[in-house]
Amino acid sequence: MIKARSGKAVLCVLLCVSLLCGCGVHQVERVQERAVIYYSWWGKDDHSERVIQGIDAFENSFADISVKPEYGEFEGFKSRMDSEFYSDTQADVMQLNYDWLYEYSSDGEQFYDLNELSEYIDLSNFSEFSLELGTVNGKLNALPYSINAVTFVYNQNFYDSYGLDLPQTWEDLFAAAKVMRSDEVYPLALSEKNFWMCCCAYMEQTTGHSVFDKENNFTLAQSDLEIMIDFYQRLVNEKVSKLGAEFDRNDFQDCITGGVATWNSDAGYFSDAAEKYGFNIVVGDYPAQENYKSYGWYVKPTSLLAVKKSTKEPEAAAKLLDFILNSSDMAALVGTTKGVPVSRSATETLAARDMLTGIGYISTQKINDTPELEIMSPYLENSQLISIFTDACESVYYGKMKTSTAAKRSLEKMSELF
Repeated sequence: MIKARSGKAVLCVLLCVSLLCGCGVHQVERVQERAVIYYSWWGKDDHSERVIQGIDAFENSFADISVKPEYGEFEGFKSRMDSEFYSDTQADVMQLNYDWLYEYSSDGEQFYDLNELSEYIDLSNFSEFSLELGTVNGKLNALPYSINAVTFVYNQNFYDSYGLDLPQTWEDLFAAAKVMRSDEVYPLALSEKNFWMCCCAYMEQTTGHSVFDKENNFTLAQSDLEIMIDFYQRLVNEKVSKLGAEFDRNDFQDCITGGVATWNSDAGYFSDAAEKYGFNIVVGDYPAQENYKSYGWYVKPTSLLAVKKSTKEPEAAAKLLDFILNSSDMAALVGTTKGVPVSRSATETLAARDMLTGIGYISTQKINDTPELEIMSPYLENSQLISIFTDACESVYYGKMKTSTAAKRSLEKMSELF
């Protein structure tokens, strides 16, 4: 027996009946609520525009998910991330630098374990090596987009003009500097970070010691640091490179320097600018000592993608992460602007469209063809560590300290960081 309704209820029923029984059936569609997730990343304008187009494609494919983008340049991005982690307001899906992964999640507990989201993320696209790069304490905290290493990019025409072969060893660089210095030009341009990376490599090749061991313990000795500081002085004094503080990204295209050390993900920036002037830009060898004791050069993720541990929409976040890394739509849009993707399906998309070209692809092939490269400790890029080293080198260069004193004081500061 149907209970009597109030007057308003009866009126509503009559209105619904009249709508359904009028000049055709008018069904009232239920509006489904969309899951709203945030995605944060850094990149240059061109890359960000491509990502935004990819987000549009994702939303067209997943009508029940809305993505709010948060992006900017790399400079200042870390400070914002620090604030967001402190207040738990970070994005649901976020781009991370390699060292940030361990800074924010040293125990592997601060990001979602992506193994738990494997229903929505095709992990079969990633090699064991790639998965290892994002695994902390047995938890798959993040997935890499591409692989990165310090890459040596040279202007072949520049070197040819001096009748020089491209450098293969450190002594080749010093020999080239001896030829070029009368013209006030340099064989190589090094930023402060890449001075540090070169000095680390030289020390490891010379001694067989490392800055961090395989368990990421800080193992640098004062004698090691003295070797690094002295090598910095030689690189600057013999005009292989300007001081790191004087690094100018335009020097390469302006032929003030014949080469530049850069991450392979950034190699395109230098090659594109120089190739506009008709120069032949090539990827060179990793400089090494003859009969080195340890190779001293490393590989790392260009960047990683992680999911917020406390996200309210883990399924939606996982679907977005999978789309960014594995989908043909995103792969075709982004291309190699963030390096050659490690995802098998993304790489297959680029290969099928003849998009695996350019200096970024060539430098990635160089990495793949160099089995001596080891996985880099995430702490090797620590900004405070590099700053302490740079200050020590400059204090010696400007005659304020002797190498031994600078090394001792710097090592004390470095040891406090780890």
